[in-house]
Formats: sequence, C-alpha cells, structure tokens
Amino acid sequence: MAAANSAYLLTFILLYEGTGPTRRWCFLMLHTALVGTLVTPSVQIVALLRPRWILAHGLLITPAAMFVVSCFLLEESPAWLIAKWRLREAEEGVLLAAKINGQDVDHVRAGFRVLTEELGKLKNSLELMHTSSPSEAILEAMRMRRRAVAAFFSRFTLSGVYFGLVVSEKTSGYFLQAASIVMSTTVYVSIVWALSRCGVRETLSAVLAITCCIALTKSLVMLNSDTTVTPFVDAAMKAVAAGSVSVVMCYAGETFPTNIRSVGISLSMFFGGLGSLVGIFITKVKSEPEGIHFNMYAAVMTMLSIVVVQWLPEVFIQKPVPPPENILSPEERKVALQASLPPIEVKKSRSYRKGKATVAQQ
Repeated sequence: MAAANSAYLLTFILLYEGTGPTRRWCFLMLHTALVGTLVTPSVQIVALLRPRWILAHGLLITPAAMFVVSCFLLEESPAWLIAKWRLREAEEGVLLAAKINGQDVDHVRAGFRVLTEELGKLKNSLELMHTSSPSEAILEAMRMRRRAVAAFFSRFTLSGVYFGLVVSEKTSGYFLQAASIVMSTTVYVSIVWALSRCGVRETLSAVLAITCCIALTKSLVMLNSDTTVTPFVDAAMKAVAAGSVSVVMCYAGETFPTNIRSVGISLSMFFGGLGSLVGIFITKVKSEPEGIHFNMYAAVMTMLSIVVVQWLPEVFIQKPVPPPENILSPEERKVALQASLPPIEVKKSRSYRKGKATVAQQ
C-alpha cells in the first residue's frame, strides 16, 4: 500500500512538472479521476462476480506490472532539474523531447542555452532583491506557510471524509455502481471547468462547500429514516469528496515552489493518511441513527476547511492612517491662499512718473 501511494505521488508530481499551465489542470484531473472514478466501482464489480483466486489477483498484478514498466520509461522533469540547477541533465531531457517531437535539435539547444543565461541573470537579480528588501522575503515566506497549513488541514479533512465513506460503503448493485461512475465523471468535468475559470483556491472552497451541504443533507435524510435516497446521497458525497481530494492536491502543488514541491505534496498526503484514520475511526463509533456522527464530523470539518482556505493565506498589514485634514469652506481656502502669497510690488513706468510731475507743476 505504501509503495502504491509513493508511486501515485511521484507520477502526480512528474505530471505537474511536465505539463504547461494551460493544460495542467486537465491532465492532473484525468490522473486523479481514474482512481476516484474507476477503481472503487471496479473492485465492487469484481466482488459481485466472485472470481477465482488466480483471476482476482491477476486483475491486480497486471495493471501494477504495466505501471512499473511505464515508470521505467519516464524521464525526469526538465522544470525540476532547472529549479535544482542541474542544467546538463535538463538540457538532455529537453533535447530528447525535441527529438521525439520532430523539432530541430540545434535550434532547441541554442534556445535552451539562451534561456539558462537569462535564468542566471534573473537568479542574481532576485538574490540582490531579497538582500535589499528582506521584508518582502519574510512576507512571502509567511504567505507560503499559511497556504501550506490550509492545504494540510483541507487534505486531513477530505481524506477522512472520503475513506470513511469508502470503508462504510455497503456492496451495491450494478445500477448504483453505474450511477456512481456517472456522478464522478460529472464532478471531475465540472472541476476542470471551474479550475480553468476560477482558479484552484476558489474551486477548492466551492467543492468543500458542496461536500458540507451534502453531509448536512445526508444527516437530514437519515433522521427522517428515508432508506431509498440514502445510497444515492452516499454516492454523490463520495464523488464530490474524491474530486475535492484531487483539487487539494493541485492546491498543495501550487502552494510550494518547484524545488520543494515534492516535499510539500508528500506532507499533504501524510496528513491525509492521518485524516483517513480519524474518519475510519469515527465510522466505527456506534450512533443512532447509524453514521450520524460521521456526517456531522464531515459537515463541521469541511466548514472549518473553507474558513482556513479563505482566511488563513491572507496576510493583513495595518498601515498607519494619516491624520484627517481640516475641512475648510471655499471662502476660507481662498483667504488662506491669498495670505500665503507674497506681496506683489507694482513697478511704475518712467512716462507715468513724468506725466505725474507735469501735472504737479501746473
């Protein structure tokens, strides 16, 4: 299980680093949607078919072996190599990609070297900027820490909700499994659209709010003892929770810079493991009706996660308020302006003085 989680994490990070910002969210959602949409229903369907021991394990070993072979064929991300300043390996990766895509290798090599020269100049200027203005560096570090706390808390909450639902889920029929796949697909398509329009932070807040509303709705349904609607509410809540876990992974990837992004996402998965243990423990607590404690836990924690995501990353700096100026009327401003002006001496011309003397003699 640990090896599978590690491989899943590494492929997510590699996909994050290897795709551009225009298509990144689509590929990352596709990467996580395969897990949230197909794995759980596939296992349920296999359990309903009751296959033999060899066939059941063959269904698990075959995709695992294919995944291992594909990992050996992958190359390291040039973006991460450049961030670590391993320029020779990054150049080899870029040239290999250019050769595979039919680009001019010499032209790409020249462009890469120009890029590294510009990055070197930019690195020196950024170092001078940080040394000349340490307050900006401190402020940026504070923002990153707060975003990291928001990512860890949200992952703790959503993993607890998702794995609590998976563990407490009862075996259902083919119709409900098909409905679950349709719901998950709809959720992931909506998330990709929201990510491209609104950004990661607002999308994460939206899916957290939807999860909270579904948890409250499920609590009301359970209090009314409506057993016909409960399976569909469970499927909707699990689909939204799986999509929320995918979004919070993207949020963690956006929070940390390239050189420590793998560490940040790994820590978020660690907190997610702790949250899953808490969620599974709460599902085992006896309650009347069954599962009401877990639903209230999911509603409260998702509400707190919304507050943390929206409020915690903001760094407010109180600026000194200038003293209010005295409000004067237009006439008072005119008098004050005239008093501030120096007196103007009027110089009289020679002809004026001569004419004045002639009048005096007459």
